[in-house]
Amino acid sequence: MAIAIEAITVVVRNDAIQHRYPGGAEAFQMNVPNNTFCADDSLSCVSFMVESDAKVYFDELESLGLDIRGGNDAVICDAFRQEVRPDCAWLQMGRYKQGTIAWIEGEEVRTIIGPPGWDPEGQRLNYATTEEAAKRLKYLRNDGNVQVFWDNVEEQEVYVGRTQVPLEMLFQQAGAIVTANLRNPGSSPAPAETAIELQRAIEMLETVVERSPDSWRAHWMLGKAWHALGKSELAYVSLSKAFELEKQESVIPRELCGICLELGRGSEAVRISEHAIGLEPQNTELLGNLALAHLIDGRHKEAEATIDAALKQNEGDPVNQALRRIITDVVKGRRSQPRDLYDLTGARRS
Repeated sequence: MAIAIEAITVVVRNDAIQHRYPGGAEAFQMNVPNNTFCADDSLSCVSFMVESDAKVYFDELESLGLDIRGGNDAVICDAFRQEVRPDCAWLQMGRYKQGTIAWIEGEEVRTIIGPPGWDPEGQRLNYATTEEAAKRLKYLRNDGNVQVFWDNVEEQEVYVGRTQVPLEMLFQQAGAIVTANLRNPGSSPAPAETAIELQRAIEMLETVVERSPDSWRAHWMLGKAWHALGKSELAYVSLSKAFELEKQESVIPRELCGICLELGRGSEAVRISEHAIGLEPQNTELLGNLALAHLIDGRHKEAEATIDAALKQNEGDPVNQALRRIITDVVKGRRSQPRDLYDLTGARRS
């Protein structure tokens, strides 16, 4: 017997399911994330249209007890490239008409089992190369968990089903909400009418972070979302993670410095600002941030020297001019030493 391979297919040995998958074959079939499941006497499989979805499912099998290292219990069969990943000795893959099939090494193929609607005569898009698909398909939109493309050859829409909402779509939707509601450090939190939208964006970004923990942009955007809600401690955690992941983007320490100043962490704000200036030495906004960090940290001489350096580069900068007056007032005792950014702005604390 053999099973049909469509697009990107996860193939699992039935004996591994029986002995290692919690609940055995019945539970395995109940837990598949789409309606492409099929099985013969030796193999079970689930197909996906996008490799990242297949990889998520493949990794999930390992978390449930299957041994996927070296392809011992399961592999990914790629009908686009006619590849089995990782290489294994127990599975054979080949063509049948316009379709692709797989079977246990050494078994005689007499019967082919496919998912509902499988047609070996009609497998056109599955067997174009990825380069050909990139040329002929133009992205149009997302409809829920379905990505819609225009096929320039067939002159019709093509639908790519996803078992999970694509991360890029979640990030874009959440990012649009967050960037529409950004607030400056030391200002009042977003009003109540926008809090629900921001919370929705946070839920989407937390999904992105969970599934892509090494994305500094996701952590950065999540930090900005928490900041918009006035949750400075949570913003600090997310932006610190972004800074840990990416040291060459000045926007990260710039924003993180503002959070530290809100929290009254002057010494840390100084260290972070110095890193940002190392990336953009001529940026007078970053020099102003450093001067402000020096002031809140109680380092008055450094604050004066830094703000003077910023104004020397751009003496007409109104923000740094105002900061110079504040620093002078604090140094001369006309204004009390600020504990944090809110002491300077007078805005409502979160």
